[in-house]
Amino acid sequence: KGFVPTTGTYNVLISDYAKAGKMRQARELLNEMLTRGRIPNSSTYDILICGWCKLSYQPEIDWALKLSYRNEAKILLREMCEKGHVPSDSTLLFISSNFCIPGKEADARRLLKVFSQKKNV
Repeated sequence: KGFVPTTGTYNVLISDYAKAGKMRQARELLNEMLTRGRIPNSSTYDILICGWCKLSYQPEIDWALKLSYRNEAKILLREMCEKGHVPSDSTLLFISSNFCIPGKEADARRLLKVFSQKKNV
């Protein structure tokens, strides 16, 4: 058993992985966190979503990989909302710019509108 890190400690570790572009390891830490009974907070999800979005900006990766990274961000966003968390303004900016791809601008606007309403409730 031993020591179980706090949510804040997990957030620091997840953030370090995200900054290094090691999002799979960051996601594994989220899974470990859940397994060990720690509850992710808004910051946990913000870190992960922004990390996946940043990876999709890399010009050297192919389109399929970019879509995969964006999909991971969407999954986490959905999970975040289902648990009652609202993304931070910086996360909303990442999401909107990341999903503003040709032909999907309306989806990004809709997403921002929904979250703007939730933040004002």
